[in-house]
Amino acid sequence: MAPAGVRAAVHDEPRSPHARTDRVHDRDPGGSPHHVPGVRAAGRGRALLLLHGIGHHWQAWEPVLDVLATEREVIAVDLPGFGSSDGLPEGVAHDLSAVVPVLGAFCEAVGFERPHVAGNSLGGLLALELGREKRVRSVTALSPAGFWSEGERRYAFGTLRAMRGAALSLPVPVIERLSRTAAGRTVLTSTIYARPGRRSPEAVVAETLALRGATGFHQTLAAGRTALFRDDVPRFPSPSPGAAATGCCRAVRASAPSTCCPARVWCGCPAAGTCR
Repeated sequence: MAPAGVRAAVHDEPRSPHARTDRVHDRDPGGSPHHVPGVRAAGRGRALLLLHGIGHHWQAWEPVLDVLATEREVIAVDLPGFGSSDGLPEGVAHDLSAVVPVLGAFCEAVGFERPHVAGNSLGGLLALELGREKRVRSVTALSPAGFWSEGERRYAFGTLRAMRGAALSLPVPVIERLSRTAAGRTVLTSTIYARPGRRSPEAVVAETLALRGATGFHQTLAAGRTALFRDDVPRFPSPSPGAAATGCCRAVRASAPSTCCPARVWCGCPAAGTCR
């Protein structure tokens, strides 16, 4: 049963084997309806929620949806102000205290009771906060935001602003032309992918246009100036420090070779390390 103020509908997406899912609820801080679109991969096992990074959209996870669906029922969503999702009401900061309740209400609406969650960058920070609030069973954070020094944050934000500026200034025909070659795809996406040439032309065009049209971009950056994650996740055991550092560095090198952060995987199941 969806909570009060939630209207839910699921329909087939003709160009995809996955079901499209849309949810509207009144859980944002302004009290107005909030639309959270995404895609649902019908799989087996416990629920898994996937959260993308800043300026991206749910399609960031498309290459692995079918693989994950062999062991999980998966939903990848567009975060507020990104992809096809509405932004938060005017005057409401796009910070953890505003976005996390939106995601919590979404999970309730689709029947995901304390799902596993995985997130990248901004999505990783949101995933960790969902874990800290005990809204999820486990957290996988890939190169999460919020672990930076001030210098690293300035570098990251400067890079993001430059990417956004390029996406806004390039005419669509130029974006499409660049995407047809590996070198062009490197120009457009090398700051977020280790091997941008492997991305399809269609995907590169779509994610460049998603960055261009991200209505929550500036508000999210503004909220991120003070975003730091320094808390532990209660009752979630962390792996050994060596394992944490190794996993982190592999993920971070795709976007910022000079930085490293303590990305970790926490498991909140009664039998840690045996989640299924």
